[in-house]
Amino acid sequence: MTKCKNPTCALPRVGRRSYCSERCHVIAMSQRVDGGCWLWRGHKKLERPHYGFVTYKRNGKRVTIKAHRYSFLAFHGPIPNDLDVAHECNVGSCVNPEHLFLDTKDDNQTERLSRQRGARLCSFTDLL
Repeated sequence: MTKCKNPTCALPRVGRRSYCSERCHVIAMSQRVDGGCWLWRGHKKLERPHYGFVTYKRNGKRVTIKAHRYSFLAFHGPIPNDLDVAHECNVGSCVNPEHLFLDTKDDNQTERLSRQRGARLCSFTDLL
């Protein structure tokens, strides 16, 4: 039996996956830094460099989601459709489950803008 790819785990892999669980995947693919954040070291998209992404199979189909959502699913369970996963730490690539919480889409957007994060910080009229 092949061991989990996470060096801190002694459990066997599950099927063809590299890790024994989604939790081990998150732990192995993150780096601990000051402030308690676990920074995602895996795939990041050029157009969204502050967020990590995970591609995995769900119901036989390949699915790509943000790494912090994957971490929330692994440690806390399902995410209701009407809620976002937000960061207490304001670090987009953080996947520490203790820094993640559910928030409404509107509240998450309001918080993002109040911290001056994201590309939509000016209106069209500001450019004229």
